[in-house]
Amino acid sequence: MLAVRDAMRLTMADENRGQWFTRAGRVRDELGESETAMWVRVHELLENPDAMAALPVTVARLKRKRAAQVAARSARVRIHTSAP
Repeated sequence: MLAVRDAMRLTMADENRGQWFTRAGRVRDELGESETAMWVRVHELLENPDAMAALPVTVARLKRKRAAQVAARSARVRIHTSAP
């Protein structure tokens, strides 16, 4: 069973993905932890079957976003390492 705080973390991660200036204060206010701590837990939750069972659409969307970021980061590394 997914804890309420974990569901809040996943929802917050999904809602405000690019708005760090509003998200950081909200994370501290609502969860009482740093944004970094929230993301560490979110990434753990993305591999948790209970999270997928409780919030399948949110978890799937966050997994897709994470995969896209990893692919973009890999592409940037390939560009920079293959340049003369």
